[in-house]
Amino acid sequence: MKAVKLLGNCKLEIRDVDKVKARKGWVVVKMRASAICGTDLHLFYEQPTPAVFTPGHEFMGEVVETASDTRIKPSQRVTVYAPIGCGACEFCQKGEITLCSEVGSLGITLDGGDAEFALVPESCCLPVPDDITDEAAVLVGDVIGVPWTQLRRVGAQIHEFVAVSGLGPLSPCIKTSVRY
Repeated sequence: MKAVKLLGNCKLEIRDVDKVKARKGWVVVKMRASAICGTDLHLFYEQPTPAVFTPGHEFMGEVVETASDTRIKPSQRVTVYAPIGCGACEFCQKGEITLCSEVGSLGITLDGGDAEFALVPESCCLPVPDDITDEAAVLVGDVIGVPWTQLRRVGAQIHEFVAVSGLGPLSPCIKTSVRY
């Protein structure tokens, strides 16, 4: 299988790598769409030392292999939520994985989605309905998930207007107030 490998010092390569295999709690996802995020650009331009890994933390695809104990079935389309916590701490238990002291991330600390196939924890797979395109589904993790989480944290209610600032590359895409 082919995978992009980020090598540090503004270098990357497409390499032949061993095909990943499902294991308990993990599934193999065949890539259908992967987005390039500002974080990926920071890793490319600012990673001075070689740290060979496959980037891509915003991706979606089709499950092609599972272990026998998974709720996700082969041929199911999924989008992937990249953060992976320990599963045991108070934050993981409350669903606040990004606050876990042992948090890692597909595409940043573990191989990610810029490959033909990715090994993904089943808990990170979100089923995609048939009426959602691959291109829209790939945005669920960061572009939609992060703002949605923050709106919930501040208690915003439906039909309220919320001012959003500091959006970086997303700012040309939305107005100063957003209706959700």
